[in-house]
Parts: sequence; structure tokens; C-alpha cells
Amino acid sequence: MKAQEFLNYAHDRFPGMTSRFFARDDLQDSYEDLCKLTMNIDWLRRDLVVLDLACGDGELTKKLQKNFEFETRFILVDQSEAELNLAKRRLGPARHNIDFKVGSAFSLPIQSNSVNLVVCHMALMLMRPVDRALAEISRVLVENGVFVAVIGGAWQESRIQEIFLRENRRVQNQYRVIEPEEFIDRRMRSTQAILELFSCVPLLNEVQVQDLTYERNFTPIQMTEFMMSVYDTYCLSDAGILDLQKSLFEEYRECCNSDGLIHFKINQKMIFSKKLTC
Repeated sequence: MKAQEFLNYAHDRFPGMTSRFFARDDLQDSYEDLCKLTMNIDWLRRDLVVLDLACGDGELTKKLQKNFEFETRFILVDQSEAELNLAKRRLGPARHNIDFKVGSAFSLPIQSNSVNLVVCHMALMLMRPVDRALAEISRVLVENGVFVAVIGGAWQESRIQEIFLRENRRVQNQYRVIEPEEFIDRRMRSTQAILELFSCVPLLNEVQVQDLTYERNFTPIQMTEFMMSVYDTYCLSDAGILDLQKSLFEEYRECCNSDGLIHFKINQKMIFSKKLTC
């Protein structure tokens, strides 16, 4: 299966899955940190145009709308119609200043030099090859426009990871029904590789990469649900998904601390860059 076809399949089947596993109203999360960064920018104008690229269910735009006090126009782009439909329902009455567009990061349905801010949460590393997506982002940004993205970081080496890798390997051997092309751009896995990648993209400058770590205390059920968010699980049949869920839950019950919870760290990276033509 083609990479983009597989990603569409996964998000059409489970819309809203990214915010379900990474957004927390009661704790600091990467959505919040991305929003804080955009608020620290000295915007030279009030009528901003913001592109939420690979917007999913609209969680990031929902949070950004609370932060921008002045009138801002939002453009939400996703290649999954199911995700866009969910975003429309979630944003509800706040949709008067939002445009929803089905589109690819490799060919954005947006005019050149028309966007002040592009944001992207947990999707840039899936846009393989990323340099093609970055070229499109550069095209639509205005002079001094800003691009901010959050991507996945390295997994925490732990018993939790070891259990998942072992059980996933076992279940994949028996229940794997989809064979997608490689869809993760592995150049996004290290800070140095990210900086080298951006250096080859015209006009995107002042690149900064920040490591983010969020500590969580999960119940065995929550830990199982979080690990099941890995894209590999969407290659399984329904029977395989149930098998993996059951085996992970049983193993994770034995990983709890005295309080019945599992301490786990989520590692991510935040990327900042600015379009400069001079």
C-alpha cells in the first residue's frame, strides 16, 4: 500500500487519534508548548493567516484560537476527510473564520506568499520526503513568516518499550494484513539531521530544535491505549488488534508502581524556522 494511502486509511479509521493520545487539559503538553511559542513571536500585523497543516481533528487550532486576541483567519488542511469532518464538528460555532481544505503537504491548495504562520503537530515526520513538504511550506509563507512543528522524539528505553516491541513482533507475524511503503522520514530522528535537512530548503532560516519531555503516570489501560497508537498497529487485522491489546494490558499490569500507576516519559521535538528572502 502506498504510504499516503495507508496514512489516509489509518486516520479515516481512527479520526482524532493524535489528540486523543497527546492532548491533556490537566497537564502541560506539546500542543500547549507550541501555542506558547507562537504567542512569544512579535507579530507585525493583526490580521494573521494561520495554516494548520495536517490538522487532524482541529485540536491545535482550537487551542490557538484562545490565544490570539485579534482577528485571525485559520486554514485547516488535512488529506483525511474523516479528520476534517471531525474538526468541523469540534470547532462548532468558532468556524466563522476557518477554511477547511482537503489537500496534500506536497501540493498545498493555498496561494503563494499568503500565510503568516504554519503550524504542524505530530505529522511532519510522516511527510516523506520532508524536503518536498518544506518547499511547499516555504512557498505559502510570506516574508518573515514562521513555521513551527512538533514531531515525535526517541522512545524511552524501558521495560514498557521492550514489552511492546516483543508483543508487537509476535502479533505482526500472525495478523499483519497491510504492508505499507515506508512513510516516516528517518532524517527527522536527530537534531543534527533536522538542521542539515532545513539547510537544503531555500528561504527557511533561523532554524531551532528544542527537545520536549512530558512525564506521565498511566494506568495499565491508559498505557496500553497509548502504545496502541503506534502506526504499526493499524497494519493488523481486528483479531490482531485485540490480541495485542490483551497481551499488552496483561504485561503492563505487572509494571505498576506501588500506587498502581506506570511512570512513562513522552519525548518529542519542537522545530522553529522563519522565511527570510534576504
